[in-house]
Amino acid sequence: MRSRQVALIEAQHIFRAGVRGVLEDTGRYRVVAATGTGADAARLCRGHTIDLALIGLPGADPSDIRIAAHLSHPQPLIVFLSPAPDDQFRRAAAPAGTAAVLPRDISAEALIRTLDQLLANEHRLAYPDAAAPPASDAHLLRSGCD
Repeated sequence: MRSRQVALIEAQHIFRAGVRGVLEDTGRYRVVAATGTGADAARLCRGHTIDLALIGLPGADPSDIRIAAHLSHPQPLIVFLSPAPDDQFRRAAAPAGTAAVLPRDISAEALIRTLDQLLANEHRLAYPDAAAPPASDAHLLRSGCD
């Protein structure tokens, strides 16, 4: 099985380096672009099929989200790492094709487990380490992963 190719968009260099290490240490993920902006990610991703766009918040610009959605075809899975992944943010992120909004302080094991599940076509918005999502969030579920 080929490694999943990842674009990592995160403004904080040390956090970006840590997440990159966690992903690549599994042997299942290859970070093709690790940068602070979506524009740089688009440049670095040319010629690659991106499976996952992992975007760190705060610091993401709305243009980063639009760029991430068009990094490759088919559209990569978009996952946010947010300091406060509340329901309001989840609702706002859903139209952009976001597969999950995860807390920035997620454990390495939970991050990898969640990404593996999402990329295995388990079509749901991820709520790691929590009870099942509220029924009112049914509209947030991803319709499909390519």
